[in-house]
Amino acid sequence: MTESLEVFSPSIAQMFRWTSGRDNYKVVATRTDGNSRTRTEYDNIYSPSNGLIAAHYNYKGDNEPLFWSDVTFAIWTELSQSDGRSPKDLRYVARSNILNDFTSSIIYAAMTLVPKLTRVASFGPDDEAFMAVLGTPNGAGGVYLLMQHKHILGLKTISRVFVGYDGPRMANPFLVLEVADASSFGVTDPGPKSKNCYLSDYAAM
Repeated sequence: MTESLEVFSPSIAQMFRWTSGRDNYKVVATRTDGNSRTRTEYDNIYSPSNGLIAAHYNYKGDNEPLFWSDVTFAIWTELSQSDGRSPKDLRYVARSNILNDFTSSIIYAAMTLVPKLTRVASFGPDDEAFMAVLGTPNGAGGVYLLMQHKHILGLKTISRVFVGYDGPRMANPFLVLEVADASSFGVTDPGPKSKNCYLSDYAAM
């Protein structure tokens, strides 16, 4: 793979200042056989050195027992360890090329809260848009990954969300979840009443 990360998401590449080369990341494509209804395709970008998982194109077939979070975590762990790093170093979970209508509508609503020419908007736990993004199918998928594998990743929380568009006229929406150690917020248990830890609220979505 020789393309820049900009091929997949110019905005995410700019956020991480990745403009060339493939040393910073790996693209892993997972495929299963089947027709358009049963075939599973998981295409994701991993960068242990930057603590980033970026989901680019993911489709789970009807008969596929493994979820995106299962496959992604296994690959993340393997790549992190082969790079001499800990899986706990995960700091960002991103989604580019978002096709889900509900997620797209939430990103559109969030972008109306910032100046018109803003390319990337960010929201913290005190912002209504923060919770709205985490409640989308695409946002909740990243949250579920953290919950499902906290025995390896450690207890994590989302400290900030970023949303925007890679294309003109609101085309190709994306989101980035900034991951932090829950202990940084004084959180020791991810219960639904904890202000700074929202993992259990969206685990089943």
